[in-house]
Amino acid sequence: MKKILLVSVLPLVIGLASPGQTQQPAGSQSDKPANADSGASHPKRVRAELSGFELAPKQPSTDSSVQIGGGTRGGVHGPSLYAPHRAKIYSANPTFYWGQPGAADEFTWRVYDSSDEVIFEETVHGKSYTYPPSAPALKPGETYSWTVQLAGGLMAEPAEPVEFVVQSLEERKPVQSALAAISGDGLQAQLRRARVFEDARLWYDTVAAYSAVIAKFPDQPEAYERRGEIYDQIPKTHDLAEADFANAEKRRGRGAPKK
Repeated sequence: MKKILLVSVLPLVIGLASPGQTQQPAGSQSDKPANADSGASHPKRVRAELSGFELAPKQPSTDSSVQIGGGTRGGVHGPSLYAPHRAKIYSANPTFYWGQPGAADEFTWRVYDSSDEVIFEETVHGKSYTYPPSAPALKPGETYSWTVQLAGGLMAEPAEPVEFVVQSLEERKPVQSALAAISGDGLQAQLRRARVFEDARLWYDTVAAYSAVIAKFPDQPEAYERRGEIYDQIPKTHDLAEADFANAEKRRGRGAPKK
């Protein structure tokens, strides 16, 4: 079991969020349409099979005292990490997303090395965080894990950490070549870059890339559809997938022209 640091009382952080933070978490529940869970007026969706994002599914624990999902032994429901149990990463500064019921938006974010030692910790406002250039570099080929804990002295335990593996230098070469072949910063160019990450089964990079397209082209349905298919691959993000599919359908109904 990971060496998780329990923080009972953290100082209140006042001011702007740290430079590494992103302010709009992908698939935020606040963006979810009121009828996103209702399938009454839509045919059953055929689930896209995109195996390979999950490198090592989580094994059921036999220890009844171990925290499961985002719950805690103290009764305070903690964050849910929006990621596979183990996935690969290309970016040196990946973006991480999570969910949290209620209005809480101050968290302690941590990353561990393969020896379960904390190598970086930051107070985060919001439900996403981009690993900053000022933090210790993530080494190619190395395995790390990350977690998030409610801040503000709420006595909540951290979410159970999930692992990520940084691509080796050799693994990065075809991704670098594919990205270098794409020029421009328009909608189609950005979608092509996201597809490079998707084809390489790089969860964090894929979600961040489609989220960037949505932020820049919020009326275009394709990025919602593609991100929804990624979210649909693991149980913990199924609700986010349904929200994205609903958003894609809504925008197709508008008939917005591509830019």
